[in-house]
Amino acid sequence: MTVAAPERKSAPPQNESGADFRPSPLRGIDLYEQLLHPGMLRVGPCLVGIIVGFLACCIAGSVVAKTNFYENFHRFTDYTSPVTLYYPTVSQMVAMVNLQSTPNQTVVIVGGNSIFNGVGQRASEIWTDKLREQLGHDYAVFNFASCGSQPFEGAYWVAESLLARGRKVLYVTVAMPTAGGAPEGGKVYGYLYWDAHEKKFLARSPQRDALVEGHVAMMGDKERERIAELKLRMQLDRLVHFQDLWTAIGYTQIFTVWTQPTEASPFKARRLYADLQPDPAPVASRFAGSPTFDRELSTLRGYCDGFFEIQPTGWQPRRQSWTNLTTEMKGLVPDQFKRNCLVIIASNPPYSLSKITSAERGRIAAATAKSEQCWKTAGYHAVAAAAASATDKFEDEDFKDCWHLTGSGGTKMAALVAQRVATLNQELGFSDRGGNQ
Repeated sequence: MTVAAPERKSAPPQNESGADFRPSPLRGIDLYEQLLHPGMLRVGPCLVGIIVGFLACCIAGSVVAKTNFYENFHRFTDYTSPVTLYYPTVSQMVAMVNLQSTPNQTVVIVGGNSIFNGVGQRASEIWTDKLREQLGHDYAVFNFASCGSQPFEGAYWVAESLLARGRKVLYVTVAMPTAGGAPEGGKVYGYLYWDAHEKKFLARSPQRDALVEGHVAMMGDKERERIAELKLRMQLDRLVHFQDLWTAIGYTQIFTVWTQPTEASPFKARRLYADLQPDPAPVASRFAGSPTFDRELSTLRGYCDGFFEIQPTGWQPRRQSWTNLTTEMKGLVPDQFKRNCLVIIASNPPYSLSKITSAERGRIAAATAKSEQCWKTAGYHAVAAAAASATDKFEDEDFKDCWHLTGSGGTKMAALVAQRVATLNQELGFSDRGGNQ
C-alpha cells in the first residue's frame, strides 16, 4: 500500500537579516476597487444616520428656541452681536422675556442704538439696571438695544411679538432728531424682521407689508437678491431652527467663525467674554482732547442739513422733508401698538453745543422740537431728553462723547424714562389688571 507523503508547508519568507517577513494585509489590495465593492457600501444605514442626525438637530433647535440660556443678561455686547458675526434670534429673546418675567409684570423692552445699549457705561452702571431698580417689582426691564440700530428694529420686533400674544409691554427707544427708519430694518439687523415675520410672531399689518414690498421693489438687483435669500433662509429656519441651534451652541459651547475682535480665542464660547467698557476720559480732555471730537462735531453740525434751508430770516424747516419723515414714522408700527411706544429724542453735551454757532444751535433745537412733534403726530409718545427737569439737567460729565452717556448720565436717563414709563403704564391701564391683556 502506497502512502502519500504529507504536503510540506513552505517556510515563511525571510528578509536579508534572516528574520521572518510577512507582507502587510494591505499589500496588493486595490483600494479603489474595494471601496466601490457593493459589499462595502451600506446606503441604507448611512441614509438613516443622516436623517436621524438631521431630525435630532431640528428637535434640539426647536427646544433651545424656547430656552433662555443667556445667564445674568444685562445687554448685548460686541461678542453677542453681529459685530462679531453672532446673530441672536427673536425666538430666544422672546423666550428670555417669558422665562424671566411674570404675566403680572409690565415688560419694558428697551431698543434703539448704542446710546440706549449703554456704550460709555461699565457693566456695573448700565442705565437700564438703574431703570429696573427705580421701577420696582411690577416691571421687568430688558435692554435689547444694539449699536447702530434704528429706533424701531431688532428690539421692537421682540416687543411686538409679545404684544401680539397679549403681554403687557412698553417699548422705549432713542432716536436722533431726524431719524425714522424702514419698517423692515437695515442691512445689519433686518434679519430679525424676517425672522419674526416668517415665524408668524408679528401682528398682521397690510399697511406695513405694502411698505416693505415697496422698499424691496425699489432696491437694486443685488439687494433684492439678498432679501430673497434672507426670506428663504428664515422660511427654512422656521421649520428646522438651525439658527436657533447654532446661536445656542455658539453662546454656550464653541464658536467657530473667526473675527478680528476674537482672533486671540476664536473658538471660545461667547458667554465667556466679559462685558468691558473703557472708563471715559477726564472731562477736561474728553471733548477737545479727543482725536474724534472734530469729526463728531462735524456730524453734529450737518446731520439735519436736509431738513432746513437758509433764508434771509434764518434757518427755515423744509416742509416736505418733515412731512416725509412723519409718513415714514407712521409706517414703522401697526397703529394699535403705537400707544405702547415711547421715543426719547437724544441730546448733546453743553460743551459740544458751545463749539458751534448760535444759528446751528438754534437749528438743532428746532430739529429736536420738530422731531418730537412728528413722532406724536404719527401716533407715538415722545419726549426730548433735553426736556428733563432742571435738577436732572444733563451736563458735560454725563456724556462720554457728543452722544453717549456715562454712568452719571445713565442715572439721569433712567430717572427720566422711569417717570414716563410709570405714567404710560397708568394711562394704558396696565397697573389696574394683573394678568394678560
